[in-house]
This record gives sequence, structure tokens and C-alpha cells, in this order.
Amino acid sequence: MIVDLCFEDEVLHNICGEVYTEFIEKCFKYSAYFSVLTPPKQWYYKDILLKSIPTFLKLHPYLVNKKRINHYPGTVNDGFDEEVGTFELNIYKCCEETKRIVLETCDELFSWTDGNPENLTFYYADKNIFINTIAHEGICTISCSKEIFEEFKKYGMWYIVDQEGLLQEKFF
Repeated sequence: MIVDLCFEDEVLHNICGEVYTEFIEKCFKYSAYFSVLTPPKQWYYKDILLKSIPTFLKLHPYLVNKKRINHYPGTVNDGFDEEVGTFELNIYKCCEETKRIVLETCDELFSWTDGNPENLTFYYADKNIFINTIAHEGICTISCSKEIFEEFKKYGMWYIVDQEGLLQEKFF
């Protein structure tokens, strides 16, 4: 089952504050790994990259893998876009310390952009995507059983996505 939460109205659909804390707790409960992106190194991303360095330094001891990719997790790979460039996908293990860092970094799900590491994504132990965000678009996608979805449906207006293979790509 794949469902999608699209950001339409900050008050109604963004997961923030205490609800965000509860949401992240559940993400860590079902996940073995999470990832964030390092923005491309083009000049116009320089300030964003510099602002995100403290978070990357705190997370560094928990780094499992780092990989160059040319599209966001959870998106269709339409090929390389030279204007956007490539991203570094930084994959970390889920543990109490990384959960604390994630909760200290942001208090809104769609704030994982513009000065923070980008696009928080969670993975099951088998490395399949569990929850994926594209923060600057206000999109959160979840791939889970109906039982797990019962725990997450209270967080907003979810829509069933009928796009085969959307979260099936393995990134590490």
C-alpha cells in the first residue's frame, strides 16, 4: 500500500510541533535507516550547504553509506539534469542518538530543506523505502502495510498513489 500526503495548507497538512515528534518516533520504530540529501554544490546552493553542515557533523558518526544520485528517492528517474546536478545521499542508522538529532534539527516535516539537510527519508531493514519526503514540494509518501498505516493515518489527508515502483528503487 502506498499513500501520499501532499502539502496543501501549512496549518492543515504540515506535520509540526508535538505531532511531528510523535510522527518521528513512529518512523524510527519501523525503520533501520534514514537518509538526507546534501544539496548540489553549484554556487546558488552554497549558503544552503553551509547552513546544513552542523547537522551533518552531528550525524557523521552514524553514517552507514554515502552515494551520489541524480534524482530524489521516491521520484521517477528521468535521467540526469545538468542544471540541477547530482546530490549526495547520506544514509544513517536509526538509533536513539540520531532520533534526538533529527528532532533537534527541525520541528516540521517539510522543513527538511533550505538550510537543513534535505528530504528526510526512512528505510526498512531490507533497505526499501518506508517514508519519503520531498520537502520543498510538500510531499510525504509512505509505503507500508494496512496495519502500520492505521498508526499514521491520523497525521493528515493521505491519498492512495497508484504508481507502480514509486518506492521500490534501492539506493544502498
